[in-house]
Amino acid sequence: MKIIEFFAKKHILVNLLAVFVTAAGFYTFLTSPKEALPEIKFGLIVIQTLYPSAAPQEVEKLITTPIEEAIDGIKGIDSITSSSSEGVSIVSITLKSGIKDASVILNDIKGAIDKIRTLPADAQDPVVSELTTDEFPVIQLSVSGGSNYGELREAAKFIENKLSKIRGVTKVDKIGYYDKVIWVESDAEKERKYGVTLFNIANALKNRNISIPAGNKVFDGYENSIRALAEIKDSKDVGGVILRSNDVGRYINIADVADVYEGFSDSDFLTRADGETAILFTILKTSGDDTLRISRDVKENIKSIKTLIPPSVRIKFSNDTSLFVKDRLNIVFSNGIAGAFLVVAILLLMLRPSIAVMTALGLPVAFGLALITLKALGLSYNMLSLFGFVMALGLLVDDAIVVGENVFRHMEMGKSAMQSAVDGAAEMVIPVTASVATTIAAFFPLLMVGGVLGSFLAPIPTAIIIAITASLMECYIILPSHLAYFGQFGGSGRLAPLQDSFTNTLKNIYLKVLTPVLKHRWKFIGVMMVIFLGAVFAGGMKGVEFFSQETDAINIKIKCDNLFSITDTDKVVRQIEQKLDGNLLKDDVETIFYYIGKYPNSQGQPETGSNLAQIEIYLKLKAERKTKDTNDVISAVRQFVGKPEGVTDIKISGVTREGGPGRNDIDYSVVGDSYEKLQPAVLELITAAKTISGVTEISANLEQGKKELRLIMDEKKASQAGIMLSDIGMMLRGAVAGVKVTSIKRDGEDIDVIVKAKDSEIKSLDDLLSLKIPNRTGANIPLKNLVSIEKGYSYSVLKHKDTKKAISVLGSIDKKETTVNSVNSKLLEKIAALKMKYPDVEFITGGEFKEMRETFRSLGNAFAVALFLIFIILATLFNSLIQPFIIMLAIPFGFMGVMLTLAIHGMPVSFGAFMGFVGLSGVVVNNSLIMTDFINKNIKSGIAFEEAVLSGAISRLRPIFLTTATTAAGLLPLGYGLFGANDPFLKPVALVFAWGLIFSTVVTLFMIPVFTVMMHNLKVTFLRVFRKDKNNEYAFKK
Repeated sequence: MKIIEFFAKKHILVNLLAVFVTAAGFYTFLTSPKEALPEIKFGLIVIQTLYPSAAPQEVEKLITTPIEEAIDGIKGIDSITSSSSEGVSIVSITLKSGIKDASVILNDIKGAIDKIRTLPADAQDPVVSELTTDEFPVIQLSVSGGSNYGELREAAKFIENKLSKIRGVTKVDKIGYYDKVIWVESDAEKERKYGVTLFNIANALKNRNISIPAGNKVFDGYENSIRALAEIKDSKDVGGVILRSNDVGRYINIADVADVYEGFSDSDFLTRADGETAILFTILKTSGDDTLRISRDVKENIKSIKTLIPPSVRIKFSNDTSLFVKDRLNIVFSNGIAGAFLVVAILLLMLRPSIAVMTALGLPVAFGLALITLKALGLSYNMLSLFGFVMALGLLVDDAIVVGENVFRHMEMGKSAMQSAVDGAAEMVIPVTASVATTIAAFFPLLMVGGVLGSFLAPIPTAIIIAITASLMECYIILPSHLAYFGQFGGSGRLAPLQDSFTNTLKNIYLKVLTPVLKHRWKFIGVMMVIFLGAVFAGGMKGVEFFSQETDAINIKIKCDNLFSITDTDKVVRQIEQKLDGNLLKDDVETIFYYIGKYPNSQGQPETGSNLAQIEIYLKLKAERKTKDTNDVISAVRQFVGKPEGVTDIKISGVTREGGPGRNDIDYSVVGDSYEKLQPAVLELITAAKTISGVTEISANLEQGKKELRLIMDEKKASQAGIMLSDIGMMLRGAVAGVKVTSIKRDGEDIDVIVKAKDSEIKSLDDLLSLKIPNRTGANIPLKNLVSIEKGYSYSVLKHKDTKKAISVLGSIDKKETTVNSVNSKLLEKIAALKMKYPDVEFITGGEFKEMRETFRSLGNAFAVALFLIFIILATLFNSLIQPFIIMLAIPFGFMGVMLTLAIHGMPVSFGAFMGFVGLSGVVVNNSLIMTDFINKNIKSGIAFEEAVLSGAISRLRPIFLTTATTAAGLLPLGYGLFGANDPFLKPVALVFAWGLIFSTVVTLFMIPVFTVMMHNLKVTFLRVFRKDKNNEYAFKK
């Protein structure tokens, strides 16, 4: 072809182009941001509303239900789930699949919420946010120590201010950072002495802290802005506020009846790091900013900050995502270098050294072009796109090998290097382009995989498609020139005898086996079918697993007795803390965070309660710790932690810090009209789950909560007494939790002024009922005259599913003993019986099992599309409907190789393995394609059929062997972790891809000639029977 000939003769231009592309690509990569994940839309909108101190039933009735009713019916919403716990309402909205831009729905939801007029006045405004990776955590740090909490908080404030100014940091989240508060704690005895109440104190403060603009007025020719001020600036001003005075100048101020002091807000939860009270920071960045640089800048800033804060304050880093990005970079580089050496070594077995080296040098050029293209398309360099490049390592030189081998074949005919390069490359344009097209056709449908996981993994096939397309361009533009120029130098030299011996030995063995196989083809097919069925059976022995990820952190969720206070729960956590300190290896653990008073629910949103706690154990990188398998650490933690006294439920599971979808092993929503009707079904479901082997933890969320005293206000009595019902509520809140009456601004902070009764004075229900509320005439009316008492219990958390009542049943399994698919499949059989028993109850599958079924369904559809696209390409290439079927026979035998690989390595059928097989489908047909193309050319040239088949098969043995060996060489180090890459997701992908290709290639070397002969003989039979044509002979008769 003229284009190939043009570039083949312009070796200076081509060399400059190769150097430029390689340099530009790697320069772009080195200077561009690297991040853990690209921006991913999870199709989830979350509405969080805080209603401090409110019981779950109040949160449900006053906040959750009105919000659900307001947003119900908005277009684009697929489902609504909600959780109402103590002081917090969480409404999670799942969007319909296919929605790319959620901004319209987000605005509709915000507009609907703004129209709600019944939300409680003391509830905070609902916060509506879309769940994406746009704000992604880069690194965490804990700030602990200090002589007191005030000193610790000031240091944390200083640190936050410095870190927030780092370029690329969009937000600094902090936990354990309590607000400054001016407390006004009234003394009951002094109140009686001076005749004042909590209500009087609150009103005095409200009316004292004022700043009222009066407008503008011109005096003496100048316009003046006029304000009326009576501002409070500190606790001294608060104490000096006058409650009552007389005409002789005597007065009573707040300090006379209450203790006034500056402190910190009461917190519903506690935080510790490595056993010390701590403030925890999470540094967030936006998608597209450089994780490596931001992490480096944070660490450098902390070095200088340490010199400016008290030496008693300690700072420790954890959960540094830049380490994982670096790890993936190391995988790419180490495997790239190793793969390149292995490729050259394999090529040297059969090709002239100069041709082998020139073929291998296509690797950095293709990578450089791929890196430029990825950036030009607006895609980021992240761990997932790097995964794609790792997978593509073994594929990038396949087309170059086929072209290089064919050029070498032309040189062996005696042609010049230039003529060989042009003729050899031009001869392979169509089959090589078709082979690359089939590979792209296999990976492209992976972009169709739906769900969160589909979006999560999309950069992998994208990177692969870009890389192999870049490789094809290098093969046509760069390689012919290199082979034409450098191929003329140096023959095989000392390697020639070895190359000839190896090649001839391989061909002789192949010919000796192929000839009898063609004669006994039906026996061969029978044996292959038996092996195929055996492989499928053996490969399925380990069951099905969804998504393998390296778990490098351990999450312990603790639920104590519902009557526990936060102090009681903290005591339990400290017991577990002692067990962790005494049993966990220091060489394995990076840091441990303790959260008392909340833990995340199944959607990852916070669930609050004084009886809840969470422990996060962050492990060191796998290479740095003694215990390599996190499951061994989890099993040990389960054993020595056990179930401490007072704990009603404890879940211990591994989590990944790299991001990505996280789901419960067992997750079912039991939905109906009332919690009372749901409870029997839930209890039977839990009992059924406990009978299944491998289930380690199982529980439901609907549990009896705290004791509840319901003070029922009597409207008639309150009216007769001249008291408003809202005044009664405010008095009660002020006496128990405290009521915010005003706030001041100082040093950039809003400091609330909170009035409450002293804790020591409200020790019993009688004390509470003795509180007095002033009426309109100034008389103080006892609370007990205005209310009646009901005693009961609240629920700890109340959940809804699409506005109906719901109870979540969640559980964990021991993944060393069983799989998520196995457990849930057995559980579904038991649920079928429960559905018959409880027809009004709905059982909805969720968690990892649901995601697995949906994703495998999408993956199956992607596979079907891939097969169709491959068939179209082959049918177009060969202008036949029969030969594509013969060529595509390599795919089922590739599947046979995949299942054998899983059986030999003791691995389950996983998403990674299936994804590897889908991609493999486009690669295994390439060997069949090239062999069939040459057999066809031999037949068309007039060679006898038997000779055409044998010579066509043997002539393609060398390129088939080389492409298979180099692809496997690029992937097997990754699969076995030979060069620092032992990722549990990449491992099955790499192993099934490499070994599946090897097994299918061995079978293809015989299966394509066998079926070619069978189709020929079938054609001969047709001609003899229907056309009475006796001139055609059967091939390879016994």
